[in-house]
This record gives sequence, C-alpha cells and structure tokens, in this order.
Amino acid sequence: MRGRWWRWPVWLFAAWTVIKIAVRAFSAPWTWTGDQQFFAFLAVAIILGLAIWAVIWKREGLAGVKDRLAKMHRPFDAQPKKTVLLNFAIWIAVAIALVLFFNLKQH
Repeated sequence: MRGRWWRWPVWLFAAWTVIKIAVRAFSAPWTWTGDQQFFAFLAVAIILGLAIWAVIWKREGLAGVKDRLAKMHRPFDAQPKKTVLLNFAIWIAVAIALVLFFNLKQH
C-alpha cells in the first residue's frame, strides 16, 4: 500500500464530483442542460466500463480479470514509455474535446 496513499483522495474527489453533478442535473426539469448532458455521459461511461469488465470476465474468467487488474496496477515506471505517452495524449485530446463541446454548447 506504500506509495498509493493518493488514491483515496482521488476516489473521494471523483465521487464528490459525480454526486454534485447528479444533484445539479436533477434539481431542474430535464431540458438537457450542461449538467444533465454531463450526467448522461457519466452514466453511459460507467455502464460501458462495467460491460467491458463483464465481457472480460465472461471470456477469460476470474483469472483474466485478475491479470488485467494486475497490469493496470503495475508501477508507472514499469510501463513502456510509448504507452504512457499515448495514454497521456489520448486523455488530453478527450479533455480538450469535452471543453470545446461544452463551451460551444453553452453559446
């Protein structure tokens, strides 16, 4: 558990953000405001993530799920540099696309 103390604050912040968005999304009539669109996006993303893990479990069994989780949790330094840079670039592109989408949607 050493070196992973920061995961709990990150998970708490993520949960707090989802709860805050859900409260704002359902506090007004459903007219597809920005908060409502973001809540729908989060719901779809969570459902897809669970579906992916269900498919992995169905195809490879519990051993496959454990193997995938072990690969996800290996130290950052043990991952190939190209993979780290590609993942970073993809998430930066997704973040920029979301910011642009929501800014254009508001105007």
